[in-house]
Amino acid sequence: MVIPTTRILHKEDHWLAPLSILKVSRIRTCTQGSRFSLFSFDFIVYFPRLTIISSLITLVWFIAGNVLVYTSINTCRYASPRLWWLNFTILCILYLMVLEVVVLGFVVLIVAPILFVSAGHL
Repeated sequence: MVIPTTRILHKEDHWLAPLSILKVSRIRTCTQGSRFSLFSFDFIVYFPRLTIISSLITLVWFIAGNVLVYTSINTCRYASPRLWWLNFTILCILYLMVLEVVVLGFVVLIVAPILFVSAGHL
């Protein structure tokens, strides 16, 4: 019995995508003619879409969290302090993530080339 799939990777096509990179959602074993199929490409099709959706949800939450936290300092901080401090803590973690990207970019794009050029003149 052949299970309908989007696309099937065969033993002969192992160079297309190694199993360690694919991390497919489910492994299927079935026979299709004389070829033996290893797994489907379902995960590869959905991964970029889910990544984009996840990034957009994170961006929207970051903006909404900023609006919530900074417009409710005098009201919600006293009315529901646990919820306010939870949002504030999550925003601080997101700010640390942004700071990490900025620092890494600074090191890779500015500090590393200066060190590389100065080490070449020694």
